Amino acid sequence: MQQQGRTVKLPLALMLSLASVAAHGACSHVMRVSWSHWPPYSMLNAKGQVEGLDIELVQRIAKEAGCTLAISGDIPPKRQLAQIKAGEQDIQFAASITPERQEFAHFSPSYRSELMVLFAEHGRGKSIALQDMRQLTQRDWTVIAPFQGWYGEAYAAVSPVLDKENRLTTYKTTEQGLDQLNAKRGDLLLGDLYSFLYVARQRNMPQPDVLPVPVNDDAVSLMFSKKSMAPGDVEAFNRAIDKLNKNGELAKIIARYGIRK
Repeated sequence: MQQQGRTVKLPLALMLSLASVAAHGACSHVMRVSWSHWPPYSMLNAKGQVEGLDIELVQRIAKEAGCTLAISGDIPPKRQLAQIKAGEQDIQFAASITPERQEFAHFSPSYRSELMVLFAEHGRGKSIALQDMRQLTQRDWTVIAPFQGWYGEAYAAVSPVLDKENRLTTYKTTEQGLDQLNAKRGDLLLGDLYSFLYVARQRNMPQPDVLPVPVNDDAVSLMFSKKSMAPGDVEAFNRAIDKLNKNGELAKIIARYGIRK
């Protein structure tokens, strides 16, 4: 630093502090984020680079917050949850708020919505008379569902019955779930509406039928580790989401993927 024509030497501690601010922006450190294969939200492109809707959204939010991200993956959601709890990961995206998670994590305002539905194999939807999720416990239908995660109160209420009666099969990826449905490993498939329609299009295969049965239509948030995220870091992200929600920037990114806000 120069002042009136002469060089002023800064103390080493102050120099390191300034360098840290320059590197991390408004945050106290580089924010660690992981992803798992979940098209079109997070996936590898032909160049081996991670991309997708949630990747774009979290990058835009971090930029607005003045923070730097370190993105790693492909890490399964269950392991990510354990890392958030241990403070080994700072942020997990597409998180639903539950009382159990609030014990070890903070949550941002909603940055997008998530729509879970029931699918039937292409051409079979009209033959399945189902009005609500509770009927799954009264019929003999078998269900293919995600291996883990929170998918609403309605599914949480019926899944123990399905599991006890050996009528529940699980999948770990959208592609696997779609293959199981088409191979008749189950009558119905529970999953994210846009993920399954996207994968079916990408694979040039008939899209599964969507049943008009309410499953879970909810907002999702960023989940912050209480062990590793300082209150100021959380506030920076929350302010950024509020601003980007209000000015419509997040909605524009979401719309490019053909997904409603």
